[in-house]
Amino acid sequence: TGGGGGISPVSAGSDGSGSAIGEGTVTTATARMLLQVHAEAISRAIELENDGHAAASVASLTSLLLATLGDSYVFPALEDILEALQDLRQEPWLGIFAVIRTTNIVMRLLQTHFQRLLVPFVGTSSYVYRDMVAEKNQLMSRVELSLNLISNKLVGACTQWISGILAKQKKNDFRPADDDFSALEMGTLPCRQCTEYLYRVRSACTQHLGPENRDRVLTDIGNALHRMLMDHFRKYVVSVAGGLVLVKDVSKYREAIASFEIPILVEKFAVLQDISNIFVVQPTALKSLLEEATLARLDRPTLQGFVQMREDGRTSSLVRQFL
Repeated sequence: TGGGGGISPVSAGSDGSGSAIGEGTVTTATARMLLQVHAEAISRAIELENDGHAAASVASLTSLLLATLGDSYVFPALEDILEALQDLRQEPWLGIFAVIRTTNIVMRLLQTHFQRLLVPFVGTSSYVYRDMVAEKNQLMSRVELSLNLISNKLVGACTQWISGILAKQKKNDFRPADDDFSALEMGTLPCRQCTEYLYRVRSACTQHLGPENRDRVLTDIGNALHRMLMDHFRKYVVSVAGGLVLVKDVSKYREAIASFEIPILVEKFAVLQDISNIFVVQPTALKSLLEEATLARLDRPTLQGFVQMREDGRTSSLVRQFL
């Protein structure tokens, strides 16, 4: 099955839920029923046909199974998911991760079915077996391509949803009133909504994807969030008190990303935390902060983009010297 960045099938020993996750979705119960019907039909065909016609009957029944399982069952469900992902106004349904997992399990069941049922009947050397395997492999490749597309679309939809949450950040969120202590304690509302969503994405990925696919999806989402936040925090003027709010927000983002347990993301958000300190240090300490090892590795225009959003950026000569 697939390489580079694709969704790969789960192990044959994995189990999938037999209950529907959503209307028209893929379930292992239905797949097992189709495989059982196929096994019974082959057994009956072997009983009734003579040796010269049995292999052809098996091949015909297997083609019917693959057409039913693929074109009549799995692909319509996957097409419905792709269509739903086109509507970026709606929060992406994280149950799609479960559908990806279950569809992979169905393909494993099909593979096992071929090995246990068809090989004893037709052997591995006949042209009938080779044709059936080729047809089965073609179906599995099509399913894998569809799942890869769905996975990529889902990551894009999740990223778009996060972007929409960040867009709700208010102009004065980082210039709070002197008596507004709630943001200092809890962070801003977009941050709370975003991190809550990140935890739900993490939970869905951990529950339904294998380690390699989980890390790929979460890395893509984490990298996208990091890029967005690097731009996001250069859009708002930040007061002294607002700097504390911004530091709180970054801490919450960093904590959520740490739960992904992906070292490269942990490192990136640690740097973002250091960047947030630009908004809370005194003007006299700004020079030493920017020259510290972590921030010194960043290019000057990037650092200037943050420094200029300090509320005292136009009044303090110590701040202006970095612009």
